[in-house]
Amino acid sequence: MAKVKLAREAAILVSMKALQPATILAVDDSDAQLYFVSRVLRHAGFEVKETKSGSDTLRMAENKPDLIVLDVRLPDINGFEICRRLKANPKTANIPVVFLSSEHPPADGKAQAHFLGADEFLTYPIQPDQLTVIVNAVLAKRAQ
Repeated sequence: MAKVKLAREAAILVSMKALQPATILAVDDSDAQLYFVSRVLRHAGFEVKETKSGSDTLRMAENKPDLIVLDVRLPDINGFEICRRLKANPKTANIPVVFLSSEHPPADGKAQAHFLGADEFLTYPIQPDQLTVIVNAVLAKRAQ
């Protein structure tokens, strides 16, 4: 009887989590770009947390957001190093990372991002619906 009760409570918790909006950590040192990303994702129904620094990203990732949208260039730690540290930490290794950069990376930039475990590498300019579709696709892929 106790196992049935525990299974029922676990099922309720899982379904409650499914009803909650996904939490996205948006990371960019540009006020304009951070505002754009946050506004688009909030409009799409996500809960968005924001930061402008790499050290804050690593600290906030401990709260296990559902996905991180990460700029490459930040004032204290670059995005590639943040991604490497996230993926090396068992507590944060499974958090999907989507790079979104205003700089078009050299061909090896995308390869480096994927090698480090990033799920996508996008560049500005980006349409709001394109950002939303990609974030939803990465979240759906991780849920499978």
